[in-house]
Amino acid sequence: MIKNEYTREEAEALGRCMYSSDGYMYFAKNFMKVTNPIEGLVKFDPSDEQKRLLKSYHDNKHSVNKMDRQTGKTTCTAIYLLWYAMFNPNQNILVVTHNDNSALNFRDLVIDLFSRCPNYLCSSMILNNREHIDFENGSKIVVTTFSDHAASCGLSFSVLYCDEYAFWNSSCVEEFWKKVMPRMSFDPRIIITSSEKRDDELPTFENIWKAANGSKYSRFGRSFYPFDGRML
Repeated sequence: MIKNEYTREEAEALGRCMYSSDGYMYFAKNFMKVTNPIEGLVKFDPSDEQKRLLKSYHDNKHSVNKMDRQTGKTTCTAIYLLWYAMFNPNQNILVVTHNDNSALNFRDLVIDLFSRCPNYLCSSMILNNREHIDFENGSKIVVTTFSDHAASCGLSFSVLYCDEYAFWNSSCVEEFWKKVMPRMSFDPRIIITSSEKRDDELPTFENIWKAANGSKYSRFGRSFYPFDGRML
């Protein structure tokens, strides 16, 4: 539970996370600790590409992002969505991955990141199970797979994150959107990420990617993030 009295430094840090235009970046650089395969637990030190990815998430209401492997995409996304849930009350965030293992890993990463935050910074996590991560401020992160179960979930969502979208079953994608969109709040934030996979069927990641910034009918901003040799 967030305490009622803070030191001056704690109050300033809380204010930066909640109210500054770059609160998400301040939160990521100052309070996130991640596991490095060589060094173990380290302070998150985002590369220029990772900073640009986080900025893309925040500045674009709808963003589509093409990534090379090992770019730290999952870590960056988990950090951004954790910040969004912690400092924006009563938000329902839906995370849809392409398989069960990815969903479980993403959920566990969010919980691990949260557990490493200083106590004064965050509201309590009041419930976590296989899919739901509920926060005391009323926000919720739901992590599931691309399936009818995700589409039929009874909650309304203000943020939708689609992971490895190019690898979803293209024959079911259109039906997914038909079921999900009525559950979304007005003008929801949508984040789509994927590594590349060639596919000529519609609607696919490549179609959304090519249309972004190139079509008057697309509302997506797009970015590409190559692997820079760093690992998280």
